Amino acid sequence: MKFTVIHIISFFLFLSPLDSESGELWFQNAQEEKLIIFQDSEVKAMAINKAIRDYEEYINDPSLPDSYKIQFLFKIRELDKELENVDDQFDLSFSKFRYKKGVEILKMLHEKILALDHHFTTLSTFHEIQELSNPNSYPEFVKIKENLKESTSQKSSVPLPLILESSPIVALGFSVVSSIFGENDTEEREQDLEEISCLLDFTVEMHSDLKIIFYETSYLMDSNEDLKEECYQLFKDYTKVIDYNLTLTECRNLDDWDKVYEQLDTLIVNLDGMIGTTTQLDRKQFIQKLNNLEFSIDRLLAFVDSYEDFIKQGEHYYQKFQTILSSYQNKETCFDSLPKEYHTLDLKIQTSIDKFKNTYNVKELQGSKLRDLLYGVPQ
Repeated sequence: MKFTVIHIISFFLFLSPLDSESGELWFQNAQEEKLIIFQDSEVKAMAINKAIRDYEEYINDPSLPDSYKIQFLFKIRELDKELENVDDQFDLSFSKFRYKKGVEILKMLHEKILALDHHFTTLSTFHEIQELSNPNSYPEFVKIKENLKESTSQKSSVPLPLILESSPIVALGFSVVSSIFGENDTEEREQDLEEISCLLDFTVEMHSDLKIIFYETSYLMDSNEDLKEECYQLFKDYTKVIDYNLTLTECRNLDDWDKVYEQLDTLIVNLDGMIGTTTQLDRKQFIQKLNNLEFSIDRLLAFVDSYEDFIKQGEHYYQKFQTILSSYQNKETCFDSLPKEYHTLDLKIQTSIDKFKNTYNVKELQGSKLRDLLYGVPQ
């Protein structure tokens, strides 16, 4: 029996659309299902090949008349045709199986992409991160700054424009200068500066780094949006070959997956009816429609690769964010004085790393077990 590259690629699609806990069970069930399909086709092919060998022995028997041998030759030709039909049925069965598994994988990845959508929208927004790095966001700083401002007030002083009043850099500079040249008691000014020293140090050192976290998170969010649009287009193209017309969003909202499988069954029944026909037109249509199914599966594989690359990139970015936050030199000294938003962001980043490793990652697409399924033949 022939095994084409298409058959080998098909093993890639025995992947779990379930969570990681049930993924191993799904993987085992898929292997068993794969084995049954192989065995069924193999048994049929072995029976036909045995019959062909028997007839060949009869033909080589010198005691049999030529009239019998001619009949046996015709029988062998019929059996060769049956063997071709078995191969076609094997191709068709695996194409159906691969395609259906492809739908399940596409459904699974879509849910993960939507989960990523929610993940990014619940992270700190630019405003929140900007506030975290702006000393004017903290009431204790604003209070001391106002006290210092009063202590330096003079009739000849020039009021700061509002745009500079809100500037974190100007606010920091003003506070430091005021603490040095203010008119209040020296001990009082020293105490004021001590109270906000960690806050000033944190906002100065982390101002640029926190912006990096925001902009690169925005990049990941945009990339996920692109991946979602690609997923929508792929579903449209993927189901076009079975004449299914609803969008992925509509299919999900209506829970119309059974209809997708019904459309696939209809196509498979039509193709099955073409097996064994003698017309070249039917044969040509059979091959063309089968190739259309396989082309859709190939595109799905490329999309899975894109998704996996994105998840790896996301995990790398969040590990980078964690390094940025942990690189704050006075973290231990100022731990109790750091704003609670800093600790919250640190926790969110750690949680994000865990999610990219476990929740969003598709472990069934990785490792030697997948390569065995992708390239191996059931034992």
